[in-house]
Amino acid sequence: MEVPAPQAGEARRLPAEAAAALGLSADDLLAGQVLQAREGRYLLRLRRAGEACVLKWSHGPEARHEARAYALLADLGVPTLRVLARADAALLLEDLAASPSWRLATPEDVRQPAVGRAVAEWYRALHGAGRRWLAAQPVPPEWLAREADALTPERLRWMAERLGMPGDPLWDLAAGHIASLQAAARSLPETLTYNDFFWANLALSRPRDDAARQALRAVVFDLHLLGIGLR
Repeated sequence: MEVPAPQAGEARRLPAEAAAALGLSADDLLAGQVLQAREGRYLLRLRRAGEACVLKWSHGPEARHEARAYALLADLGVPTLRVLARADAALLLEDLAASPSWRLATPEDVRQPAVGRAVAEWYRALHGAGRRWLAAQPVPPEWLAREADALTPERLRWMAERLGMPGDPLWDLAAGHIASLQAAARSLPETLTYNDFFWANLALSRPRDDAARQALRAVVFDLHLLGIGLR
């Protein structure tokens, strides 16, 4: 099947207010390389004032959610990629291809014990900070959803089909008790959850010397699914 090319023209039509907030000119957008243009979500590699960066924006709520997520993690001291600028539904991030600090992970990386340890350290930072932050909130902000709150009988039965277990009566039992299952989940300790782990969403520190090689660090990106869940 032939894959359509990214629609460069639409991807570069960043609203003027967002472009101004990010410090981008029309020429910057025109010169950018469109990496993704799909379902109203756009990713461009470009330069701002000579610095390599990646622009993410969309017409929908995902980019707005992700911009808030980066801001929240920065406030909590959880490591992220460097955010160069942020608008309501757009982000300008450092470009991993040019970053002196980070590189994109590969499928081979995730088989390495040192990478597992580095990822675990990032998750400990996220879950520790998230647990403390949620405990201090009278009511969590509405933009942070719980995955369990999206459960419906139809979705549970769809899961049963996908798992090849459509005849198991436990699925129908669960479908009839969704509210109590959600209440039980809410009664357990909660924290911030990432919900989108994959090697292509992982950045690893670039070694600069022998000591750095012994202290590999990891951060994840694509934070549009950051939410609240079980610790």
